[in-house]
Amino acid sequence: MATAMQNDDSAIEKWKLRRTIQYLSSLRGRGTSLVTMIVPAQSQLSRTTKLLTDEYALSSCIKSSQTRHNVQQALSAAQGRLRLYTQNTLPENGLVLYTGIVYDEEQHRETKISMCIEPLQPLQYGLYRCETHFITDFLQQQIIDSVNDLNARRYGIMVIDG
Repeated sequence: MATAMQNDDSAIEKWKLRRTIQYLSSLRGRGTSLVTMIVPAQSQLSRTTKLLTDEYALSSCIKSSQTRHNVQQALSAAQGRLRLYTQNTLPENGLVLYTGIVYDEEQHRETKISMCIEPLQPLQYGLYRCETHFITDFLQQQIIDSVNDLNARRYGIMVIDG
C-alpha cells in the first residue's frame, strides 16, 4: 500500500515538473536576461554566490540599459533565492534556479520570474547561463529517463489454468 502511494506521489511530482518545464520553455526575454543556474548538491554554495556577485559586476558593462537592468534584477533574484539555502539544507538532488524578466508579447508587459526546482535525479554538473530563454533540456531528459526506468521495471505474471 505504501509503495502504491509513493508511486502516485512520484507520478504527481513528474506531472508537476513536466508542466513547469513546458511553461518555462515557452517563456522568452528581451535580450539575454533570463538566468538558468544549476547547483549540484556537492557544490559549494559560497562559490556559486561568488559567481553571481562577479556576474553582477560584469553586467554593468552591458551597453543596453534595459538589458543591463533586467540582467541585474535576475542576478539579484538568484542571489536572494540562494540565501534561502545553506550547505546543509541544499536538496540532495541539487537545485535549479530560473530567474529573469520575461516579456509577454500578447499583453505587451514584462513579468518577473524567480523559481527554484529540485530535479528528479542528482545533478552531475553546475551551469550558469544568461540567455533569451531558460535552459530546460536536462530536466526534460530526466523525466524521459525516469519514465523509461519505470517501464523497464514493470513485469507481469500470467496464470493459465486449463
